[in-house]
Amino acid sequence: MIYISGKIGGSTLEGIKAKFKKAEDELHALGVKVNNPMKMGFTQSWTSKEVLEKRLDVIRTQASGIYLLRDWNEDLNARREFAEVGHLNLKRSNKIMIYFENAGGLHDVAIDIHDNVLKCLQSTELDIQK
Repeated sequence: MIYISGKIGGSTLEGIKAKFKKAEDELHALGVKVNNPMKMGFTQSWTSKEVLEKRLDVIRTQASGIYLLRDWNEDLNARREFAEVGHLNLKRSNKIMIYFENAGGLHDVAIDIHDNVLKCLQSTELDIQK
């Protein structure tokens, strides 16, 4: 299952849901199973910490890869999600399946993890935790 990750905030709830839905539709068109975090049933009663923990739990139990919306690096939690997917897939298969949203369309990239990529992921995780 591919987990969609991107900036949540800075727009209306409808706008955020629409961009995640667009990504979901594009992945479904490719025959990919998707986990859209905007469909996890969160309400305003959830704290941001509870939301992140639920999202990370879904990644830990269901994600084989990640779809990064073009604004993913502007969101602290999206960067944390990317690091989590990287670490988990290192343990599972030494590969990360990453889909990037960009102006040229959808790109499917399988990455063999080497020591320098692992160090980058660990650094990202440490930076995010500060």
